[in-house]
Amino acid sequence: MSVATSYLTIYEQPKKEANPVDRTWILDRVKQFDETLAVVEEDKCITFDAIAQSAHNWLTNESITERSIIVINGLFNATTLGLMLCAYIKQCTIVPLFNSDATHVDTIIDTVHPDLLCDTRDDIMYCSTIAPFATTKPALLKQLNTLGESGLILYSSGSTGTPKAILLSLDKLLQRYQVHKEHPTSTIAGFLFFDHIGGFDVLMQCLMTGCTLVSMTKRTPEDVCQAIEKHRINVLPTTPTFLNMVLINRSYQRVDLSSLTVIAYGSEVMPQATLDLLQQALPHVTLKQTYGMSELGVLPTESKAGNSLWLKIKKTDYKVQDGVLWVKSPTAMLGYLNQDHAPLNDGWLCTGDLVEQQGDYIRILGRQSTVINVAGEKVFPAEIEAFLLQIPFVKNSSVWGKKNPITGKIVAATIYTDEEVDPKQAKKHILDICKRTLAPYKIPRHFEFVNEQYHSERFKKINKIQGTQTSGK
Repeated sequence: MSVATSYLTIYEQPKKEANPVDRTWILDRVKQFDETLAVVEEDKCITFDAIAQSAHNWLTNESITERSIIVINGLFNATTLGLMLCAYIKQCTIVPLFNSDATHVDTIIDTVHPDLLCDTRDDIMYCSTIAPFATTKPALLKQLNTLGESGLILYSSGSTGTPKAILLSLDKLLQRYQVHKEHPTSTIAGFLFFDHIGGFDVLMQCLMTGCTLVSMTKRTPEDVCQAIEKHRINVLPTTPTFLNMVLINRSYQRVDLSSLTVIAYGSEVMPQATLDLLQQALPHVTLKQTYGMSELGVLPTESKAGNSLWLKIKKTDYKVQDGVLWVKSPTAMLGYLNQDHAPLNDGWLCTGDLVEQQGDYIRILGRQSTVINVAGEKVFPAEIEAFLLQIPFVKNSSVWGKKNPITGKIVAATIYTDEEVDPKQAKKHILDICKRTLAPYKIPRHFEFVNEQYHSERFKKINKIQGTQTSGK
């Protein structure tokens, strides 16, 4: 079986109900990989045995008590990963942060009301007790304790308003790994950090299956491509925005990427133009579209073809209602800690993603919240952005709705370019192309030209929604 096949079929492992008492299976799993290389963190090489030893040290640390809520501010090192394993075994709830500054940590503490703050960035076992808050613990955390499960709290990347604190069951997320199935190991890029659902999923996949994770603390196209060559990386989980940057930079032409077998992309809508160019640039690589949300976890998917944006969600109940995707999954969150409304409807979660459906396959059109209503006509920003991306001087674009007294909204476009362009001439050129192809209501009527960074810290496109910045899911 090839590396690509093993990565695509990792969800095929048989399921087994989580043991509500003994979670030490997770430590036994890590131990069985012994001196195999688990993580490459800059110039450090960390073995599975070192992570298992770290977990053992944490288990004997009196600071870590059962059912604690622990904020972990760390890196991809043995101390951080050992603490995560220890927290799971002791039925704790963890809030993983990746190298966060003090201001961000304080914000998290004010929201979560944890028992401990553990700073493991220097590979030192250091924990400080948080003074008890006057308020009681959120009801959702009590519910998790009643279920006898460990927890994971992630924060949304910040759409409109305050980022949401999302509570998931760590037991349910890890359940699929309890029955171990032998398969070829691979080297996977840690491009997404573990405070992101995609990054956390990749980390756990590596720890549970004996794969090697290469931390990507430097995430320019040049740095990532060089790391793929240096470490012979097989799998690159990333975002469409970053892949577009790689294509523009052409860094893939300056290094040897022959080891790369799979590119797994997700987190935002992939433009068809980018996907086509990517397949031409790296014909030996399997392109796999993933689907996941912080509220759901990462779901098993199957792409219809390498150059297709149609995908099938496997082993999970889903439905399309009024063009919107709803999912029912055992890994879905219990709820938001900092919001009162119930997000689930009889176990079904509204993803907010608008989709088309063809049999078992769906194609994601964009977020429901970003749709532009132009005099009653719906415009999907992703469709217009993909069209604009075909214009040579357009490096990327962000399409959004601008208020208009006649039509309610008009289509507006922020054009990102690294070239010196005359805005007046560029606007005329874009309009001439749009008028030949797009319906009148889809044509942008307002333009902004910028050459600044167009992506968030998580390498997702920064979009405007009625004057507010959002980085998507």
